[in-house]
Amino acid sequence: MAKSNKNNRNKKINPIELLNQSGVAKALLSANTRESLGIYEEALADLKEFPENTSLIEIAEGIGTTTIELLEEDIAVIQADLKDEVEEEKAQKKRKAQSKRVVKKSEKSIDYLSECRAKLRADRKRKIEAG
Repeated sequence: MAKSNKNNRNKKINPIELLNQSGVAKALLSANTRESLGIYEEALADLKEFPENTSLIEIAEGIGTTTIELLEEDIAVIQADLKDEVEEEKAQKKRKAQSKRVVKKSEKSIDYLSECRAKLRADRKRKIEAG
């Protein structure tokens, strides 16, 4: 049971796993978060060398907690930006479709007006010829 709790705790405090689950590219993260991830990875490497060192475990957990907080903030900002971009793209498509409809409508109106002008000319010509 102690092993199970330890695994749950490590999963809870694993920023690398959180980053992978979020689907956010590491390059999109802020410099502070990337640096914090690097420090966490170094702490994990040290922990692999000395797995029984309790002070290293505590340090790694503390770094992991801090990194997770930074990651969550960055992920929230990135996802909000992506959501805004998607919404803007949808709005732009909607405006474009509306513009196309207006252009088609105006083309029909122009064609109708051209026909009317031709009919008026023909009518005037007939009136002139008729006297």
